[in-house]
Amino acid sequence: MTFLLLIRFWGEYLFIDRNPWLLCLFILSIPLAWVLIKVSMTICKVEGEQVLTATVLMSLTAMLLDGIALTWFQNWYGLEPTKLLLVAAWLLWGVGICLAMGYWKSVKH
Repeated sequence: MTFLLLIRFWGEYLFIDRNPWLLCLFILSIPLAWVLIKVSMTICKVEGEQVLTATVLMSLTAMLLDGIALTWFQNWYGLEPTKLLLVAAWLLWGVGICLAMGYWKSVKH
């Protein structure tokens, strides 16, 4: 929901082809993913190899919900359909980064 609101209110300024701030958003997703994984580990009380399983479940849920929203509820994002391609790319990037962080955290222990 947080990312939906970010896209809704800032998407018009961020998700523009060749926008340098878009690159910053992709880069800032890396530490944000780390924070999400750490917070989730604390709330769910998971550690070790369980971190990857929890991350996969969270990412799968988010990806499925984003797929539904981008297909049938595009107006929630408040952007024209051509900009939703950049939104989808960023959301997939975020899922990939979260999965990588979850994997790294699970093998680190």
